[in-house]
Amino acid sequence: MPVAPDPPAVPEPPPPPAPEDAATWAEFTGRLRALYDWCGRPKYRALCSRCPGLSPATVSNLIGRNPLTTPSETATARFVEACLRYRDRPDPEAEVARWTAHRTLIAADTLVPDTATPEDATIGETGGRGRWYAGAAAALVVVALAAGVAVFVVADGDDGEAAEGCRPLRGTIEDSRTHQTWPNLFQCPNRPRVDVYEKAAFGTKVAVLETDPSWFICWTRGERHSGGNDVWYYTQGDRATGRPELNGWGYVPASTLRTARAPDPAITRRCA
Repeated sequence: MPVAPDPPAVPEPPPPPAPEDAATWAEFTGRLRALYDWCGRPKYRALCSRCPGLSPATVSNLIGRNPLTTPSETATARFVEACLRYRDRPDPEAEVARWTAHRTLIAADTLVPDTATPEDATIGETGGRGRWYAGAAAALVVVALAAGVAVFVVADGDDGEAAEGCRPLRGTIEDSRTHQTWPNLFQCPNRPRVDVYEKAAFGTKVAVLETDPSWFICWTRGERHSGGNDVWYYTQGDRATGRPELNGWGYVPASTLRTARAPDPAITRRCA
């Protein structure tokens, strides 16, 4: 009697992308996008259901069309955890620790060449951040991974989630409309799916703001609106609808935001 052949072996799923190849923030964002591709590019809300505290707006800030130049520490950890849990990856805590530790290295500007001498471990020219010696920092990563714990460096208002009113959001973003880099943003609760206008007035629509909460750059005064005031906020919409050269950058009336005051006291920057 012939022996039935063994069933074909089920191939092992590919491992998740690793962060260690990233030496800059842009490359780190690229690795986050690769992780999102690896987990199957699920809908943002489906992904967020795998990790409490992660919102679609936060995911957009990390890997969207115009992500934050400096990704949030806590948001990065939550996003990585959500991707791993979406694919039922075992032991996600150790992998999260790997990503957050490498993010800390980039933040401290520690990714120096192996040939660097101790004299290279000086204060950076920008941001006043001290460089850590690369060997010691790498040892910290190994210790964190061996312990199997996630080491998060959390700052107030750094998790990308909106509470009551607005609050500062650490990070920078490139503004393709004004050709400048904005340091630090402001995260606010808002009504989703609202129009973004070219100027601080009703007129030419340039985009739709899909997310809630969303980030904003600054406030200015313009045309009065249904909120009973003339305050408008500058942001970038999620989906451009007009004036493509503006890349979705424009203004929304304060009535769009769910805040008690206009301008919200947390938004300390006034548009020039």
